[in-house]
This record gives sequence, C-alpha cells and structure tokens, in this order.
Amino acid sequence: MFYVAENVNGDICACDVNARAVVVVNKKGKLRYTCKGMQTMEGKFILCTIITDAMDHILVGNNGNKCIIINQHGQFLRSLDNYDRLSIDDLGRLWVGESGGNEVKVFKYTE
Repeated sequence: MFYVAENVNGDICACDVNARAVVVVNKKGKLRYTCKGMQTMEGKFILCTIITDAMDHILVGNNGNKCIIINQHGQFLRSLDNYDRLSIDDLGRLWVGESGGNEVKVFKYTE
C-alpha cells in the first residue's frame, strides 16, 4: 500500500507501507532518496499518511501516534507525538488528529 503527495518542487513523495519507508522521486520518476529508520522512530513505524507543505517539508503520520517532519532532502527536522492524522490548509496551518482519540488541533508549526 502506498500513500502519495506531491511536493511544491514537483517531487512525488510516497509512503511505502511494506518497506516502512518514504520514497521520493523527481518529476521524471528518477529516485531522489529513500528515507528509512529515522532516529525518532521507536518501535514499529506504520506509515498511514503523507502530506507536504509550502516550504518543501514532508510530514509523515504513523499509525502508532507519531508525526515525523523531514525536509526536501530527507533530513529529519522534528517529530510531533500523539498525532497521526494530518492536513495543511491554505494558510499554512497544520491540522492534526490525536491518535486514538476524537480531538483535532490546529496550529502554526513553522514559526
């Protein structure tokens, strides 16, 4: 199973659930990088969503309650605990759904 998003630079970013990896290819389909085993992943990291923002960040949600944020080159930037459902609106606000709950929070995470 794959989850897919397009970055603002035209890269296609996909979560390969079986490989537990983020795979990024350029507009022509050439592999840019594969991101596996980021240092903040504890236990199983089951990819469940991927989105991108206007700053070329890639946000990956984990079915096990963590969101990982990486830059356009696959370098780890930060993680958000207890969130696995993600969306970004036109104003750059991050909407997150709490893992295992029914709460949604909205905040500006790039400032």
